[in-house]
Amino acid sequence: MNLDFDIAVNAVKWMAILCRVGAFIFSMPLFEGRQVPGQYKMLFISALCFLLLPFVPSEYFSGGFLQNLNILTLSLFILSEVIIGLIVSLVFQIILEVFRTGGFMIDRGIGLMMAQQVDPTSQDQGTLFSNFLIQLFIVCFLIFDGHHTILRIAAASFKTLPPGSFFINRTFVSEIISFSGTFLIVGTQIAIPVMTVNLLLNIAMGLLARVGEDFPVMMLSFPIRFALGFIIMLALTPIFVWVCNNMNRLLTEYLAGISGLL
Repeated sequence: MNLDFDIAVNAVKWMAILCRVGAFIFSMPLFEGRQVPGQYKMLFISALCFLLLPFVPSEYFSGGFLQNLNILTLSLFILSEVIIGLIVSLVFQIILEVFRTGGFMIDRGIGLMMAQQVDPTSQDQGTLFSNFLIQLFIVCFLIFDGHHTILRIAAASFKTLPPGSFFINRTFVSEIISFSGTFLIVGTQIAIPVMTVNLLLNIAMGLLARVGEDFPVMMLSFPIRFALGFIIMLALTPIFVWVCNNMNRLLTEYLAGISGLL
């Protein structure tokens, strides 16, 4: 009887980890698309499930939990865990949109809107600097051990956020909206240097056009805007790395707050 009970408890624990981690892995931009086959995703998720199994306390499933388990309670249990994984992926996607928005504004300012590239992480088309900033953030995320921090938060979250106990409420929705607005403002701030130089260049070209009417201002403005944009992006690359580091820190702090670790 005890053996059967232990097997049932471990099966429910494994299901909780599978739903929480699996929903995050399958919807995370790093694992989206065709660059990672589905078999490798399932193998990676299964390995994580067995590694995280000891971190789920068995006392959550003691008492009458298994005796009262039916289709409805099991469905709500799975739904709660899937929602947690999708929320973590949503937070990560919001941060990627910060760099996508900033890169889009930069490309529009220096005249690279027509230069489209395929983003290997999402298989979507994007502008040149938006893809550059996204890839820079992902590289910094891996360099600064962001993936290890997320795994540690996932392991600790099973103690602070018991399986099957999370559901979305009005307060949480307002926090997500506030979080999204704050980070989209950061995306605009990333593009402000290029937008400012572009504005000053337009003013200078307008004055030059008034002084010399036969001067080819429009033909001259394109290479100048393009060159200044690249010079500014090259000069601001260390600042972009610093922004990526802060984004990684805010990401882990927010996920720790969702998990009840802060």
